[in-house]
Amino acid sequence: MYFHKNSTILAIGAHPDDIELACGGVFLKLRNENKSKLIYVVVSDGKLRSLKNKDRIQEQNLAAKKTGVENLYFLGQNDGNIICNSNLVQRIEDIIDVTKPNYIFTHSPSDHHQDHIMVSQATRAALRRHRINLIYYPSFSSREVFESNFYVNIDDYIKKKMEILDLFVSQKDRFYLSKSFIKIKAKEAGLTVGYNFAERFFY
Repeated sequence: MYFHKNSTILAIGAHPDDIELACGGVFLKLRNENKSKLIYVVVSDGKLRSLKNKDRIQEQNLAAKKTGVENLYFLGQNDGNIICNSNLVQRIEDIIDVTKPNYIFTHSPSDHHQDHIMVSQATRAALRRHRINLIYYPSFSSREVFESNFYVNIDDYIKKKMEILDLFVSQKDRFYLSKSFIKIKAKEAGLTVGYNFAERFFY
């Protein structure tokens, strides 16, 4: 997969931190080296449910800012109860029409997390009238058999990726946000292709 200079990247995730976990390194790299424009869509923010969810919105805003994201959309669906329906598909399609991305990253259809599956389905449905490069990323929070067909070297960005993930303080008890786990996953991907650290994807 080749990423053109000055391209527009649209990343769609079910929850705050999903995008950063799977794609944080590559987006820092594309922003810095390719001058790419980054746009994030977070489908679930849970802003009406609890203080913790309000914290997650703030954490996502801080993480996006530190990554260099130019636009961040929250779609406000309930965490744990995302539904792939015509409303969600249309909202994603409207964002695609406005932002005109060259590449879209989203959850894999082989993911085992129900919210992730719904977002993946809605994204694919929203692309039915578009010809845009669609790239899938793996889940860090659920078991999944993820077949990768390209890897991105993030040797120069692993440290900053972990710094950004540290901003999700409300989720610090989650195993998949520990620095050791993040480094292990990046090392596993890197060993496959001869890098110290990598992120892996499928298109």
